[in-house]
Amino acid sequence: MRLPQGFGNSLWAAVFAFALPFAQAQAHECVEFKGLNHCGIGNAQVSASDEGVKVVSDDASGEGGVVIHTGLAVDWTAGFFSESDAPENKMLFSSVSEGSVTSTASVETQGDVRTYAASFTGAGESTTYSVLVYNRGQLQASVGGIRNGTIGGQEPVNPGPGPAPYCRPQYQTQDQCKNYCQDQRYGSCDYCRIPCRGVFRTLPDAVCQWRFDVPYRRVVLSDGREVEGDEIVLTEEVRGPTSYPYLGFDEIRVQSTARTLQIASESVIPSSTK
Repeated sequence: MRLPQGFGNSLWAAVFAFALPFAQAQAHECVEFKGLNHCGIGNAQVSASDEGVKVVSDDASGEGGVVIHTGLAVDWTAGFFSESDAPENKMLFSSVSEGSVTSTASVETQGDVRTYAASFTGAGESTTYSVLVYNRGQLQASVGGIRNGTIGGQEPVNPGPGPAPYCRPQYQTQDQCKNYCQDQRYGSCDYCRIPCRGVFRTLPDAVCQWRFDVPYRRVVLSDGREVEGDEIVLTEEVRGPTSYPYLGFDEIRVQSTARTLQIASESVIPSSTK
């Protein structure tokens, strides 16, 4: 799998320019799903059904999205489907604690690659993060010291012959998934009904962490190593007494350039802190 140009270049400005509308956007329409309040931001419209929460926005800049009020929590997990005819797709996930963005994860699909970058605020501008790749729960490889906002890993989009994925990639519509499955002759296309997940959690040592399913089980790390794995983890590196301890969060915000985003499953683990 080839590396994109500028794989190691800083995306700090791009990530936070993308995140800026979050602080300015006014939440308006709200719906409840799984006991959580979901409110549209930007010009996004939200609706809820037994299948999940649908977020519709005609703003291709990605300023539209949804804010999920989790209450004080330490773990949030959700599956996503998106619908977009555009060749590029960007998603930005943000964790919020008491009104302040504590971390972001930027996931971008462009051409034949899907890239992952993260930013954390625990140690200010000097914060770095690590990328870890797991396969069936076992650590396969890791790389650390990655600067905030810099791409830490990537995976192939529609990689061709090989085993069937175990979940539907977030960048594929239902029809795209079924067509690709049939083209590759996977046999069963049941995985198209299973959403790939995103996870955010704060660990007991105040480390923040983003986790994403890797449906085709291949990851290229920022040092060029290609690794087999079904999950990529972006984890904050907290050092020294100047680090600010975030032991929980109360909001998750999601922006996407896709016209339609659906949260198909969701769960939260509340904080034990009272």
